[in-house]
Amino acid sequence: MTTPALERYQRERLDAGKAPATVNREVHALRRAFNVAAQQTPPLFPKHLVPYFPTLPVDNIRTGYFERSEIEALLKHVADDGIRDFIAWAFRTGMRKGEIARLTWDMLDRSGSPWVLLIPGPITKNRTGRALGLEGDVRAIIERRLKARRLDCPRIFHRVAKGRPGQPITAFWDVWREALEAARLPEGRLFYDLRRSAVRTLIRAGVDETTAMRISGHKTRSMLLRYNIVTERETAAAMLRADAYLSTQPLDRNVEEGHFGDTLAAAGAEVLSAQQGVGSSGRIRTYNPPVNSRMLYP
Repeated sequence: MTTPALERYQRERLDAGKAPATVNREVHALRRAFNVAAQQTPPLFPKHLVPYFPTLPVDNIRTGYFERSEIEALLKHVADDGIRDFIAWAFRTGMRKGEIARLTWDMLDRSGSPWVLLIPGPITKNRTGRALGLEGDVRAIIERRLKARRLDCPRIFHRVAKGRPGQPITAFWDVWREALEAARLPEGRLFYDLRRSAVRTLIRAGVDETTAMRISGHKTRSMLLRYNIVTERETAAAMLRADAYLSTQPLDRNVEEGHFGDTLAAAGAEVLSAQQGVGSSGRIRTYNPPVNSRMLYP
């Protein structure tokens, strides 16, 4: 196994029509196998013989998201109440699909105000638990789910599948695609775009980043900002705000005495005078210029 052999494999897979990200996952799996073998005691493979595993450049960062009007149009074409609430919850919280599907009633604490949803680490992608206070729209969604609660189903979100109620919500691609088409939305929109939508909403509503991360389940600020999609309308609005700020500043320079440039000129004159004094008296004089805050902080 050599690096040139791996590069040939990558080219063959790309020629076969595989995406760069797919090829990277295959190579990374092989790299992981070699590293695990080399870390055993005794090593199952010499560590110094583990080759360099090249990675193909990938530019597949998605920028899809839903505006409120779009999500409202989409929900109108979802007949199943459970799936409809499932989608609405994702749009408001930004939680991952797998996390929402595994929420159960024993995670809900209704003893105080606000209600609290205790999300355990084992059901999250990063294995970190968090608590979500429920008010507003998310509280209304939970109240609707309470009315639809089934004693034979521990899940908060469930659906009717093949005529049987109380089934877990896993794959519902057909429902999603048909709703997109009926709402005249781009067919390339994904359920995961709801996560970006929630992050954009939280940031633009003025929610601090730490709290937004607690809601969506992001572990790092860099990933949160990656989901905070900025549109051309927002950059245009930013330019207008910058224009408004600049309009409050004067157009003409203020060169009145006492400003930084004049202060430096005055100080230079004093230095010259001191040097002349040394020549006339023959003695060395120490020059200590006056301390002026404007000289230090113009």
